[in-house]
Amino acid sequence: MADAVISATVEVVLETVISIAADRVGMVLGVKAELGRLSKTTATIQGFLADADAKVHSPGVRDWLKQLEDEVFKADNVLDELHYNNLRREVKYRNQLTKKKVCFLFSFFNAIGFNSSLASNIREINTNLERINQQANDLGLEIKYQIEAALPADAAGFSVIPITGMGGLGKTTLAKSVYNNTKIDENFGIKSWVCVARQIKIVELFKLILESLTRTKVEVDGREAIVQEIRGKLGEKRFLLVLDDVWNREQGLWSDFFTTLLGLSTTKGSWCILTTRLQPVANAVPRHLQVNDGPYSLGKLSDDACWSIIKRRANSTLPPSEEVPKELEAIQEQILRRCDGLPLAASLIGGLLLNNGKEKWHCIVQESLLNEDQSEIDQILKVSFDHLSPPSVKKCFAYCSIFPQDAELGEDELIRHWIAVGFVLKNNRVMEETGGEYLRILLQNCLLEKSGNQKSDNCDEDVLEGLQPHPNLQELKICSFMGNKFPQWLINLPKLVELRIQFCRCGELLALGQLPSLKRLYLTGLDNIRSIGDEFYGITTNEEKEEGRSRASGSSARRRKFFPALEELHVEYMENLAEWKDADQVRSTIGETEVDVFPMLRNFHIQRCPQLTTLACSCKILDVKYCRNLTSIKTGYDTASVEEFSINSCDNLRELPEDAFGSSLRRLTIEYCPRLICLGVNGQKCALPCLERLSIYYCDGLTTISNKMFKSCPSLQSLEVKCCRNLVSFSLNLRKTPSLERFLIINCPKLIPHRFKGFAFATSLRELSIGPFSSDYFSIDGFDWSGLRSASTLRELRLEGLPHTESLSHQLQYLTTLTSLRLASFGGIEVLPDWIGNLVSLEGLQLSNCKKLRSLPSKVAMRQLTKLPLVNIFDCPLLRQRYSSQRGIYLEEISSDAVRFSYLKFTFIYMCVCV
Repeated sequence: MADAVISATVEVVLETVISIAADRVGMVLGVKAELGRLSKTTATIQGFLADADAKVHSPGVRDWLKQLEDEVFKADNVLDELHYNNLRREVKYRNQLTKKKVCFLFSFFNAIGFNSSLASNIREINTNLERINQQANDLGLEIKYQIEAALPADAAGFSVIPITGMGGLGKTTLAKSVYNNTKIDENFGIKSWVCVARQIKIVELFKLILESLTRTKVEVDGREAIVQEIRGKLGEKRFLLVLDDVWNREQGLWSDFFTTLLGLSTTKGSWCILTTRLQPVANAVPRHLQVNDGPYSLGKLSDDACWSIIKRRANSTLPPSEEVPKELEAIQEQILRRCDGLPLAASLIGGLLLNNGKEKWHCIVQESLLNEDQSEIDQILKVSFDHLSPPSVKKCFAYCSIFPQDAELGEDELIRHWIAVGFVLKNNRVMEETGGEYLRILLQNCLLEKSGNQKSDNCDEDVLEGLQPHPNLQELKICSFMGNKFPQWLINLPKLVELRIQFCRCGELLALGQLPSLKRLYLTGLDNIRSIGDEFYGITTNEEKEEGRSRASGSSARRRKFFPALEELHVEYMENLAEWKDADQVRSTIGETEVDVFPMLRNFHIQRCPQLTTLACSCKILDVKYCRNLTSIKTGYDTASVEEFSINSCDNLRELPEDAFGSSLRRLTIEYCPRLICLGVNGQKCALPCLERLSIYYCDGLTTISNKMFKSCPSLQSLEVKCCRNLVSFSLNLRKTPSLERFLIINCPKLIPHRFKGFAFATSLRELSIGPFSSDYFSIDGFDWSGLRSASTLRELRLEGLPHTESLSHQLQYLTTLTSLRLASFGGIEVLPDWIGNLVSLEGLQLSNCKKLRSLPSKVAMRQLTKLPLVNIFDCPLLRQRYSSQRGIYLEEISSDAVRFSYLKFTFIYMCVCV
């Protein structure tokens, strides 16, 4: 226990030393080199700590830890002293600013003396730490790389770690140790591993990524289609991508590739680990994306580290206390020469020695040294293959070459392949057992590698079945389960509150509807689920017969509840889900009207279910996204309960249900539904007393928004309709919406503006954006400007005109409460009127896409806008010819006017010509 405490203490102090040393490298005169040396040495030693923890029982390791503890505390004390003296000198310097310079010079020479002494102390510590570092190698300690620690959750944008080094150094092993680390799973929602292993075109690379994400063969060939599929899989999750064994060195390819990846998601903090043997490949990665502004280069292992690997592999069947056989010690020098610092070579030799008798060891090593022209790895692989026994194992290994490099197969599946082609010998044993023995030999020789990601179906099922938790378990997550069926104990957890099932292979779900305490359910990436029906709710065939007999006998059946406690349901990335059985269908199945389905459900979020055509659910908050084939939505039998309804990117949805517009509805958001033609309010007056926000964006099929929706909306605060290019009929009397604060009608070119009335009653309106409207009916004077003059709360106004619009309504000058005015696309206006100067509260003025505008208001008018610090001008080419950001407004006309010139100090014009 004491040794563990020492190790933990050393790690904490060591981290402090590294942090302070790195922080002070550029701040201290005379010790920069020693601090840099200290930072590098301590960072290397830190890598040994994890392995030291595992070997703390060794007397040598315990002594090493104690020496390290003493030296690290010395370093900590010295750096504390450095930190204190820096602060003391800083304070003293500030106090001496008013004194003579000679005082400062004496202080300066005192600092030199202090730093000289400090450098000597740090140099001594460095020497001792480097000795301790060498001892770690002598003890056989290995550095445990901690790249995963460099993956912060709040990392900005997208980052790349190129890992370089010659073949056999462990680039792939290092990447896999990061990829399979549980901490990585906590930081990234999606992971993808791609083995490249050749020169490749960018479309092929994206195709490999998509195949990694879907675990299926991709038949699509077009780049855009493939990229969009990847976008759908990634969603808004932070992802980790590993590109293993990369050979492309074209900068253009990698710039194009990473630019495309950056555009797939707005979520920050995604990472790519790229392994390559070629330094030019790493250099081709855009430098601004690379962590630490450069690649991570692996170096060769020391002889001691290689020897440690070989001893561990060759003696894996012996107890730890057993001494190394003298036969192995006798050939140490020759083995290490063959390894040449490569960990893969050390592992291969260790496996080769393990599977052959000690009497053959000397001959095996001599064989590996015969052909010095071959690389270390190639020669050792050849010797390993030659010594495989029995000969059938060689055939089985050669058979594996038909699979792509880095392919993953279940153990049982691979053995079945060998048996099918006749490579497994028939003997007294079961052929599957013989095949298993062949597989064990290949694994021990390091010719095949056991994957940590997927096991055989049966193995996964057996493992999960054997992990039955305590019945009081409250939270459970099952991820990447490759079995064909879930364990039965899953539905026998009466206290389970939260369940997450993610990226599993199973084709059907258990009776989750019978879990009495389940409040939160997450179903993600279950590609083999095609229908959610009786088994999901927990309806059995026997149950249906029993209900039928009860009805026939006239006896009353008990009221049934499915998912009695569920409050949140999240369904995402169910690529093949095509059918969802709703409450009415459940009642029909069991023949009962007294049935509650999701009686407590509050939040229902469903996205990326492209095969689903109909959806029905009763809940408080319904959020539907990217269900491209969805044609109808039913909000359930308790319509008054729906409070928030959001639907996004449902391409085939044609109308919303009338029962969605209940008396409890607070928010309605509809985006990117191009075939939506009706909101579902077609009958009588629709009372929406609680509606606070209505947003409709990019619905080109929508032609009408019924005024019946707004007959009684006393709570409506925000109304936004944007980019509905075929919307013709929409009228609103603001007298019915007294709480309205934001009213935005933008880019609806077929809409008629004079249908909006009652602005005099808009006593809460703060922001108004309108236009452009139909050119057939639009007159700038046809708007209810007189009513708008009475809206004393109005602060922000955005107007968008048409190419032929030649003037602004003169009534705008009376909107003196405006703080922001934006004018866009008034194509015929040449000069802004001087009455703009009446808008004395303006703090922001923006002009855009006014092609003929050649002059701002007069100097007198502009002088009235004393609160205006900034004018933004975009795509107004004639203005740019007259004014320039270098000379300022009116500078050439009034350069002798001192009063006007002082005004220019707080007026800035920003010009940008859009191409």
